[in-house]
Amino acid sequence: MDQLVQPALDTWAIGLIIIVMVWSLAWKGFALWKAARLSNRNWFIALLVFNTIGILDIIYLYFFAMKYKVETIDVDETSTEPTSSDEVGSETETKE
Repeated sequence: MDQLVQPALDTWAIGLIIIVMVWSLAWKGFALWKAARLSNRNWFIALLVFNTIGILDIIYLYFFAMKYKVETIDVDETSTEPTSSDEVGSETETKE
């Protein structure tokens, strides 16, 4: 009866599994965030479905996501529209 019992995993094997899980989760999280930011729906689905221990995530980040650039729009701080604090009791300047 004792021979049928499966041996427990060694502590090094459990440690290795935890390290691989953290590695994979970190790369997958960053790759999914980048794919969502760049609106790459197909890549997002592929990265979400396939678990390749970070390999597909790294390939996406370094070869495919690098060719896209996200444009930022600078907001002009000298807007002519008053804010809510300007409307309540403070004077606003008008340009003519």
